[in-house]
Amino acid sequence: MKFHLSDPQSGYRISSYDSGLIVINQQIYRGSLIVSFDHIVSDWSPRRFEELTAQHLNELAQLPSDLIILGTGSHTRFVPGHWLEPILSIAKGFETMSTPAACRTYNVLLAEGRSVSAALMLPPDEPLL
Repeated sequence: MKFHLSDPQSGYRISSYDSGLIVINQQIYRGSLIVSFDHIVSDWSPRRFEELTAQHLNELAQLPSDLIILGTGSHTRFVPGHWLEPILSIAKGFETMSTPAACRTYNVLLAEGRSVSAALMLPPDEPLL
């Protein structure tokens, strides 16, 4: 995992997204990642929704954010409900949506000063809508 610290005044904001890439603070990312106000995990596994496991959600539960957004690619897909128990048991919010919607929602919540992280899947062969 690679962590990149940011200027605490500006935070990590998603400036654009397209097929197979996301631009955050002028840095291009071409794989799945986790982003929050003050850090990025730039090599998050899984790359595709089909690779997602309960263990990945357990890792997301450890994030310090109050709300976690899961971007599942070009379409919204849902995880089995019992996988959410670690997140919900510690009173964190969790939302699943397409990666483009997750990018937009993350930026809105970040601008509102909310404690939010986004786990974004960017399948290389799946264009984002």
